[in-house]
Amino acid sequence: DLASGKLLADIVALLSKHGVRYRVLYQDDYLYPKYMERFFSRYSALVSVWEAGCMLNSATERTKKINVLYGAGKYLTLVRPTRGIYDLVLSFGEPDAALAGLISRTQVVGNPKFDDWFNGTVDEAQVRGIREKCDPHKKTLLYLPTHSDLSSVDMLADQLVDLSNRFNVIVKAHYYLTHEEPDRVAKLTRGNVLMYDDASDLLPLLKVADVVLSDNSSAIFDAMLAGLRSRQIPKAFAAYRGDCG
Repeated sequence: DLASGKLLADIVALLSKHGVRYRVLYQDDYLYPKYMERFFSRYSALVSVWEAGCMLNSATERTKKINVLYGAGKYLTLVRPTRGIYDLVLSFGEPDAALAGLISRTQVVGNPKFDDWFNGTVDEAQVRGIREKCDPHKKTLLYLPTHSDLSSVDMLADQLVDLSNRFNVIVKAHYYLTHEEPDRVAKLTRGNVLMYDDASDLLPLLKVADVVLSDNSSAIFDAMLAGLRSRQIPKAFAAYRGDCG
């Protein structure tokens, strides 16, 4: 359908932008076992976030499977039984390695998404591009909402639009928001709000932010890792963190 076609086009565009080599496996290809076997025969390992799709297909039974973690602070998901399909789990640190290690072999690798942050190699051209869209005389609020029934968009959209007259308000949408919840995106794409989709790099946005507003999302842990803290600014900037504490 149109939605899945756009999503595929967006993924291909992102991979191409960063010079990543790729091959596309279509859903209809799963109907042809021999083709699936040929497709995966050249790969010695598969890397995935979830146990889905080709990771559970008979064509990949003999292929090594590696898991990378999806977001920080999701400890309950680390001991799900299905994680046992992996030969190796790449963990952020010792706490999640200990939990994942109950089911699979683990290796602590840190949080690769933040390599550029701690190495001082965040794309400065992107940072400048964001700053150019902001008023340098205003504080900057970065809103990182999650999706579905855990999202705070419906509750905060009007207030954020109002705040965009007094502060730089930047929104980076969750990928589900971008592709599955256009009505919520429309609520935020008003006033002077600056909207970035799921393909945008989070690190340059964190570089320009004074405070991060989030909800039931692991994005709040990204903000903490980046060293962002609450500041002496209006209460409207108080972080809404849901059950994250």
